[in-house]
Amino acid sequence: MLTHTRGRAAIALSAALSALALAFAPAAQAQYPTQPVKLVVGFPPGGTTDVIGRLVAQELSAQTGKTFLVENRPGASGSIGVGVVAKSAPDGHTLVVVPSTYGTASALYSSLPYADSELVPVGLVGSTPYVFVVHPSIPVENFAGLIKLLKQSPGKYEYASSSPGTAQHLSGELVKRMAGVDIVHVPPTRAAARCCPTCSRAACR
Repeated sequence: MLTHTRGRAAIALSAALSALALAFAPAAQAQYPTQPVKLVVGFPPGGTTDVIGRLVAQELSAQTGKTFLVENRPGASGSIGVGVVAKSAPDGHTLVVVPSTYGTASALYSSLPYADSELVPVGLVGSTPYVFVVHPSIPVENFAGLIKLLKQSPGKYEYASSSPGTAQHLSGELVKRMAGVDIVHVPPTRAAARCCPTCSRAACR
């Protein structure tokens, strides 16, 4: 999670997200937040980042008695949402739940709507594993079998990710390079989608 640097805000999250603190002056700290806090998510509703953001907002609202609201601002693999927060008022009331794409965006895009210096990390709120799953019609029982099948039919199968440039997408490309297989990336139209549109013939992730 990030917040605007000039706000000098910091969120201290315990395992249960039981505490929220603001590193302004001590007098302001006791009163924060003084208005609803916006948690920006750079992906559509229903995806992993959105779900994590909503869980965080719900828990922070319950623990502090204040209002924390999720606002979805999808686009450019999460970069649009980060840009919104970078340009927000520096008062600690606009935060962004960033996915792993924050760490790769500068290498994937020629320009971004924010500078790293405009933001500061304030807490790790979750992590997710990446796994390959396939349609039941795909005749494989393990990952080694999948790689063998892909090598036998280069360019025939497809895999899905939440969006171009995401860690899911880059992980798929890494598998392609390391395993020496030819499999086509098909980004779904919604981040909540779990399989590509042609999954009846595709190896999906």
